[in-house]
Amino acid sequence: MANQVRSLFNEASACLGVTVLLLAFASGAAQPLGAQVPAAATEGRQIALVTGSTDGLGREIALRLGSSGAHVIVHGRNSERGRDVVSEIENSGGTARFIRADLASLDEVRQMVATVLADYDHLDLLVNNAGIGRGPTRPFTWRRAWC
Repeated sequence: MANQVRSLFNEASACLGVTVLLLAFASGAAQPLGAQVPAAATEGRQIALVTGSTDGLGREIALRLGSSGAHVIVHGRNSERGRDVVSEIENSGGTARFIRADLASLDEVRQMVATVLADYDHLDLLVNNAGIGRGPTRPFTWRRAWC
């Protein structure tokens, strides 16, 4: 039981770590190490980071942002699916880049944040879509609220 609690705590800390560090970066509180992404890829475009964007809702958000003109930083654990999302965005006329990281690993979270800080001079949008699921599931029933 203690290991399960520790694992959930580490995963929650990783998600919070991405949020706090990237929000500090986006607000200007943290200084980038020097942008490494070619200026042509982001010039005149808003820069959006979408965590968990290799599948489901995150993928759809990334595709729509890319097709609407944003430069999208695609995040996920699966490199092949990440490259597929980047290709779809680029085929629609957008620009994108994939960063692989498992948010359950604090080391990978730190590396991802360091990469974003090193390669971009700002972020305009952060979509925290990556999620975790653990433990048994239980059926959900709607309850009507009466006012």
